[in-house]
Amino acid sequence: MYLWLQSLSMLRISKTVLYFFFIFPLLGLSQSRREINQNWKILETGSPEERIKSAGILHEFYTGENIDSIKVVGEKLFYYAIDNNDYLCLEEAKIILSESMIFEKKSKEAISILKSLLIKTEKRNDLIQSSRICSQISEAYLYLNDGKIALIWSKKAQILTYKYPLKERLKGRIILAESYLKMNKQNQGIKILKQLVNDYKNLKDIRRLGVIYGILGRVYLNNLDYSKSSFYFKESFKIATKLNLKIPIAHSINNLAIIDYEKGNFSDAKINFFYALEIRLKTNDSKAISESYFNLGDFYFYQNDLQNAKKWYLKSEDYSKKKNLITEQIDALKALTQISKSTKDYEEACLLFDEILTAQKKQIDLKSKIDDDWAEINRQIIISENKEEIFNKSNQYKPFLEWILISILGVFVVVLSLRKRKTNLSDPEKSFEN
Repeated sequence: MYLWLQSLSMLRISKTVLYFFFIFPLLGLSQSRREINQNWKILETGSPEERIKSAGILHEFYTGENIDSIKVVGEKLFYYAIDNNDYLCLEEAKIILSESMIFEKKSKEAISILKSLLIKTEKRNDLIQSSRICSQISEAYLYLNDGKIALIWSKKAQILTYKYPLKERLKGRIILAESYLKMNKQNQGIKILKQLVNDYKNLKDIRRLGVIYGILGRVYLNNLDYSKSSFYFKESFKIATKLNLKIPIAHSINNLAIIDYEKGNFSDAKINFFYALEIRLKTNDSKAISESYFNLGDFYFYQNDLQNAKKWYLKSEDYSKKKNLITEQIDALKALTQISKSTKDYEEACLLFDEILTAQKKQIDLKSKIDDDWAEINRQIIISENKEEIFNKSNQYKPFLEWILISILGVFVVVLSLRKRKTNLSDPEKSFEN
């Protein structure tokens, strides 16, 4: 909190950032922290069922707080499961550790673990856990920039829980919306996101509501609709600050800085870019850190400060390379090439161009490894979607069919009664006996 506090007199949106940062988190924070500390204790001393539940709570909390803590939660549960030969604890630990691996850009390893778990959850017909795993596989493919396969897995996750209550069905719909957006199917993605806003408001789930606002902000920013984008990022920021969630706080501040820059508010943009970077370095959000370095490079480049621009682009390139962020590395190399051309250092530009080609080849090799079960998953989804349609239609006509069956049964009883009466009247002896 250095540059932005020193430059407080220059702030516009940054004043809003300061206001929300100090006012909103304090009201319920001590209670929340006590609950988190209690769950850490249960994770280390509770029964297997209690440990799984506490691990789930901690996992959800640290998804917007600290990526390293997610890994610690998974490891603690994993070692307990190994020591006590508890499979359900082991399964939960692997799911949590897989998400940590996704954040660490080890998506392919995470996918392998999750697919092996899915075989067992499907075998025991645990549809909710299977849906959760499918959503996480979809998330891993999104990190690999493979929207096509991500969409397949997110659809499968939805189909598995279509009979369940709304709260269970909503959990994977954020990933489904993200998958549509990755496939450039914005209308479908935005439609799902806006429905989710209403659903989470009704459920009073403000944490996930904040996530949706952040995604909508990004969508409208990409569409250059700065008014709507600013609205959604501010709403996301308010919620994240109230819950003291560092990752979405930094996300909102960074994107509000971009909007500031596009509107010509350069002082505010610079302050918020640095503040977002400071938070991201603490949360160890690797992809976001690379983005912050690159944004600062852009900031200085378009201010014609090529020396500082080169410094920040180099930071982004070096960090992306270390973290195996190929797309981000290529973007930084292209920016550095542009600076070399601007300064007429063509020798360096050629060397950078060679590095771009090497990185692009690596990227192509990664994309060329098509998922071997894509066709099978797609076939399962078509079958499941047909089953879902039949299930919904059968439920729609069920009352009508029930009345038809009751009516037929009633007519049948009346006919039998009349026939019996007619038989008795035609046989005097039977009539007398009765």
